[in-house]
Amino acid sequence: MDDEANVPHEAALRSIGKTYDIARSELKRAYKSETLSALGKREEGKKIIARAHEALEVPAKERTTADLLMEREIRDRLHAEGADSVTLAPRYYKALSNGDTAFARAVENAPAAFPLLTDAMREHGEEETLKRSPLAPQLAAEEAEHAIFRQITGTVRVHLRELEKKNQIY
Repeated sequence: MDDEANVPHEAALRSIGKTYDIARSELKRAYKSETLSALGKREEGKKIIARAHEALEVPAKERTTADLLMEREIRDRLHAEGADSVTLAPRYYKALSNGDTAFARAVENAPAAFPLLTDAMREHGEEETLKRSPLAPQLAAEEAEHAIFRQITGTVRVHLRELEKKNQIY
């Protein structure tokens, strides 16, 4: 990426770098501590590294309680009808083509213990949703950005593991 392409990412990149720098400085401080035993230093190091890993996690997109209740109601009605993946397929594809996101999400977000879709149906649904989205180009660009950040955070995680290994030496 050239410098111009990095401008919108600078804050995120600084944040990722800062996470590593903070972890490294906290580890140095813990190692130099005269009040901690060797075991205490290792345990403190583990906590510091764990916090750094948590800081690199991408927060999950939250759904509202109203969304969850609506999805549950739809699934309850489907269950009462005795719906399975074979009988549900035409209704699911119709919901996708009509833009009925509430029905589609309810079916897609069914608990893993009681899935309503086959893997093939789920993949088809994701493709259809992306095709129909007016934001498809923007979503593709965001996915490319996320891939870059996953690579960067992966590199930082490698460095954190190296710090963790050093922590085990002390």
